[in-house]
Parts: sequence; structure tokens; C-alpha cells
Amino acid sequence: MLRSLRLCVALSATLAAVPAIAAAQTRTQIIRGRVTTDSGTAIPAADVIVTVAPSAETFSTTSDATGAYRVVIARGSGEYILNIGALGRKPFRQRVTMLDRDSVTVDARLAAAVARVAAVRVQAKKMRPTPSLGGDAGVGTDATDRTIDGVPGALPPDVRTNFDAMASLIPGLSVTPAGVSALGTSPDANSNTLNGLAFGGNDLPRGASTTTRFRTSPWDPTVGGFSGVQVSTTIGSGGNLSHRHAFATVDAPALQATDPVAAHLGQKFTNVAVDEGGTGPFLLDRLYYNFGIRVARQTASVASLGRLDPAALATYGVAADSAAHLVQTLGALGVPLAGGSTPTARTTTTVSFLDRIDRAPHVVRAGVPGSTVALTTFGKYAETDGFTLAPPVVPGFAGKRTTGLLGAQGLYTRYFGREGDYVNETTSSISMSTTRGSPYLDLPAGDVFVASQLASGADRIGSLDFGGNSVLDSRNTGWTWETINQTDFLAGGHESFPLKLYLQSRLDG
Repeated sequence: MLRSLRLCVALSATLAAVPAIAAAQTRTQIIRGRVTTDSGTAIPAADVIVTVAPSAETFSTTSDATGAYRVVIARGSGEYILNIGALGRKPFRQRVTMLDRDSVTVDARLAAAVARVAAVRVQAKKMRPTPSLGGDAGVGTDATDRTIDGVPGALPPDVRTNFDAMASLIPGLSVTPAGVSALGTSPDANSNTLNGLAFGGNDLPRGASTTTRFRTSPWDPTVGGFSGVQVSTTIGSGGNLSHRHAFATVDAPALQATDPVAAHLGQKFTNVAVDEGGTGPFLLDRLYYNFGIRVARQTASVASLGRLDPAALATYGVAADSAAHLVQTLGALGVPLAGGSTPTARTTTTVSFLDRIDRAPHVVRAGVPGSTVALTTFGKYAETDGFTLAPPVVPGFAGKRTTGLLGAQGLYTRYFGREGDYVNETTSSISMSTTRGSPYLDLPAGDVFVASQLASGADRIGSLDFGGNSVLDSRNTGWTWETINQTDFLAGGHESFPLKLYLQSRLDG
């Protein structure tokens, strides 16, 4: 009987609360108040947001100049979450319940939000000279010292790392058949360097990470040995992050548009080139590498006197019947037109590499960097079969030409002095280059001047060559040994007064 009585009382209480909740959900309710600091000063423009429970509907406003705010909620539920915030103040959050009331006042005091940071100790870094040999010497930006950066993207992929092709993008430099000319000077006055030392190459593997600068009038007296343009290339050290680069370039005659005569002169060709390179560590924090390797082969069909191509011969001022008469005469005299392995196309095969290995420097004492040791090697081999092959010469007048380049550079850098005030750098390189030509016919050369009347009616005098190319039968070998020692220091320890003691020796053979 008692349990039944308690159940009736609870049921009556619940039924009595239902009208109150329903009434709260159907009437307008207001939350008002004032926002101040913890000292009582009004906070204007404070953000006030009321979230209705359980629908998650939000109502927002801002406080006025006196800090007062007022939020009106239509069809209120009686249960709300009040959030108040201001810049530089801690936020205020409170649950508001008003089931049987139409309005309620909630004042908020926002304390200052002060961020505390740990103590910071600043210690000046001792100024020391920076090594400049065998590393990146900065970026040239003026007309007399220009660094190639993203501009090579305008060049075809197969010549993107060729020095002559890059020079064509530099104002004041012009490319001639003999090489690059700076302001009209002879290409013989130019100089190519790799990490500040003599370099006999004219291009680089595309996969190696390098920078190239063109200098014409340097202010630094240690940058010399030329009166035209210096092509200064730097291959830097690798690092702990590994990067790989791979490029493949394919040119096919079917993709090249030219006239038939140009095609017989070797203007249409097949070219396949593969480059690979990258930087990274052999051993983390200890041994780094930076390398690039290139393999390429280009083949171009070239007409010769043996083919008697009328259109190709006409470009040299010779009629086909005049050339045929010479061929008949040579046959009657027993003069051969070609050797045993004379090709009908000009083919060039190239293999080149460039790499650098560095031992990472270590700190020896009180922040003084340790010594640096680096080894750079480079090489190139190129063989051209059908060299000097052209329409006005017999096939045997051409030959084979090979060029080779091989070299190595060593670098040692160390700081010395009580606090590492001085840096001494020693770099040395030895390189060898060779060029050799072999004609297909071991005969004296003959030259004939022919007067012809071309199909156009014009009278021309042309030259036809036969026999062996004795000029091609040659071999040139050269070597260079160069050593540089450089000591840098700052006068009075001031970075604005750098001094340098520079010693250089070079032997050429």
C-alpha cells in the first residue's frame, strides 16, 4: 500500500512538471548581463554566444560601450550554455537554467590572459671567415657576373647543360662557331673552371647538382687567367637528405620538320640520351655524395660524293654531272672512294660523369668547425664516326674522331687560431685531355675546283675533295696540374673587413 502511494506521488510530480517545460519551450526568454574586467572596468565588443540545449541552436551578440549585453531567444527551452570572450581575456562559460522564468541576469568578469614564456638567453656568435674554395661562392646577378638558375628551361633538353648553349642566354655574350665570345673577344681568351680549378670540358652531366656562373669583368684579383669570359662551375657537397634525378631524351627524325636537302646534310637525326644523378649520404652525418652520369648516342644520315645527291651538291655550288665526271675519273685512275669500314651516317657516342665525395666536418672545440675533406672526379669520352662527312667529299675523306677527358680534384679546409679566427684552404687538381683523329683512307688529300651550271641556270665554282684527310690524322694530348692555397681572416674580427692571402701554381703540358 505504501509503494503504491509513492508511485502516485511521483507520477503526479512528473505530470505537474510537463506543463512547465512545455510552457518554457513556447515562450521567449532573455539572458542579459554586463561584461567587465576583474577590476570592474567595462569591456566593450565582447563576444556573447548562447547555445540552446538540446537543439544546439546558437544566438550571438556583442557587448556595448558600457559592457552590457542582451540575448533574446525565441521559443526557449530553458537550458542554455553561455560563452563570453574578449581579446586578451580568459573566456567565461556557464550553464543557465530558467524553466519558470522569462529572463535572467548573468554578469561576467573576464580576467587578463597573460602568456608566460621561459627565459631566453641570447649569445652572440663569433664571426669567422667563410671558406670559398670548392663550394658555392654566391650568386652573380649583374651583367658581368651572371648565374644560370631556372633559365636553362628555355633550352632543349639535350643541350641544357652545355656551356655554349647557356651562354646564348647571357646578355653581352654571343656564340660563334669557334666558341663563346665576350664583347667581341676571341674564344681563345676564355677559361672554364670547376670548383675554381681548370676544367677542360664544355658540358656537364644533367643529373649532377651544379651551379654555373659567367664572368667577364670580376673585381676579385684571385679570379683571373682569362680576358674573355670565365665559365665557373661549382659542384657542392651532398647532405643527409637523398635526392635522385633521372632524365631520358629521345629525338626521332619522324618528329623533325625540315626540307629534303637539310635532311641529307645531317639536320635530321636520331638521338637518345639518358642522365642519372643525385645527392645524399653514404653514412649519415659523416660521408656525402653528389654525382651525375650521362650516356648519349646521336646518328645523322649525311650524303657524300659517292651518293651524287643533286640537291645536296647544289648547296655547295656543284652540279651532279660534274661530280659524276670526277668520280669516273678517280675510278679510272684507281683512286678509292671509300675505306673498308666507311659509314654512310655520322654517329656520335658520348659517356660522361661528374661526382664529389665529402667527409662531413665535425666540431672540434667551442663551436669551431672541424676540417673538411672532399674528392671530385670527372671524365668524358666521345667518339664520332663519319667525322667531316659531307656531300662534296668522297666517303674515304672522312674519318673517326675521339676525345677524352679525365681528372680529379682534392680539397682540404681547416680552421686554426685560438678561436678559429683563420681558415686555410688547399685544393689541387690534375687533369688530362686527348683528341685523336683517324682518316678512313691512308692517302694524300686531293682538291678539285669545278665550274658548274646549276639547274637554276647560275654558274658556280665549287670544291670537291677526295683521297685521305691528312689533317684529320693527328693526336693532341694535354695535361694540367693546378694547386691553390688560400688563407682568409677578418681584420679586427669585423665581417666587413675580410682579408685573403692567395697562392696559386699551375703547370701545363
